[in-house]
Amino acid sequence: GTGPFPPRTGDWTPDPATLDPGERTAAASLSAALTTETCLSLIGACGPIIVEGPFAKNTVYCDALEALTGQPVEAKPGLTGTAVGAALLARGKAGGAGTTFTETKEPQRRAPWTGLQAYAETWRRRVTVERAAEAGVMAGGERP
Repeated sequence: GTGPFPPRTGDWTPDPATLDPGERTAAASLSAALTTETCLSLIGACGPIIVEGPFAKNTVYCDALEALTGQPVEAKPGLTGTAVGAALLARGKAGGAGTTFTETKEPQRRAPWTGLQAYAETWRRRVTVERAAEAGVMAGGERP
């Protein structure tokens, strides 16, 4: 009941049993990137995107997110900035002089692949149609 598609039940197309582990991981990574892009769009986010923690090591997610949003994605696979920021706030030093952060090396990422935008459009169309059907909205916005 949360997120950008609260009434939606997750599913797979095709059946995940027909996919190898790499294909399942890629599909889950793309789904996460598409959901993240949707959330960022809903809040009107713009500018660079910082991905931290374990997701920063997922090159499919980072590359897809960058391609989908058109914004640069900076991957920080080390300690999370959330924890560092909270600690600095607790000490009253957020953004203050002498504040230092540990820089992490970004993983090597490859260029976006052909077909990503078509995949994204198919995903969005499917989510939109199913979301409208679950809300009882017909084509054109009329309710039954």
